[in-house]
Amino acid sequence: YSSSGNRILVSAFAQKDEGDTSLPLYTAKTLESFQRTLEGFELASELEETTLASYAAYCFDYKATSDNKAMRFRTYVSEYAEGFAVLTYSAEQEVFESFEADFENIVTKFSFKVENTDTVETKKPQQEQDEIDGWQLASSSEYEFDFFVPKSWTVDKVSEIPTATCSAGVGDESNVTMMSYVLSEPTTAKAYWEQAKDKLVYEYEVIATDENVKLGGLSAYAVEYRTGLGDMMYHVKQVFCATSNMIYVFTYTSDDTYYESHLNAVDAMLTMFAFN
Repeated sequence: YSSSGNRILVSAFAQKDEGDTSLPLYTAKTLESFQRTLEGFELASELEETTLASYAAYCFDYKATSDNKAMRFRTYVSEYAEGFAVLTYSAEQEVFESFEADFENIVTKFSFKVENTDTVETKKPQQEQDEIDGWQLASSSEYEFDFFVPKSWTVDKVSEIPTATCSAGVGDESNVTMMSYVLSEPTTAKAYWEQAKDKLVYEYEVIATDENVKLGGLSAYAVEYRTGLGDMMYHVKQVFCATSNMIYVFTYTSDDTYYESHLNAVDAMLTMFAFN
């Protein structure tokens, strides 16, 4: 996104096709979905036959209303080797034209990472990739990221989110989690923290912040703070990463006794984190 105020946003998603759906049929279904779900939907252009990353595509403009705001959209629907992709630019109607050139530049740089079918059979099975040089995968294949933790940590196999706990010794309950949420509207990592801190259960004391960290190669925002109640005080490091429609939150929780001793491992976890 360029501006959350004017809702200037670009998004993309891909869907694998296991059947024999044609591009015209998939485009028609996409349009029908827009008509059904978008308030005040109105097609604003003819369907134009074009290409997206050298694959056949349709492009069209449309209008809709969101939260009483007049919005305009431009969508590319494309087929590719494994299925279909939808790339969309949206903005409030009065600023739509101001960012058209930016979007078309995005379109020219758009590409597909298509799996090389010639090498599929030589790839290691997923279970053989769960351990890499002393590290184990804490996330599963249902997530769009790989989250590694040291093999000496215990991965919680039943938790609803990727979770691992240090198992170095009695009394050390240091743990890490990786959470992700779908955003209802675009935001920044720093702005998300500003909202999240107001929902903390206990009072907190911010120790440090860092606006120059990365998570999976993307810009992120880190906060270190203390929180808790009475004798139950915790030392926490959180890293927030915002994309166009998702927020990712890495959390390391420990106490003053063990917090510093695991920071090197935590920094390595963040370095190894990768989006698929």
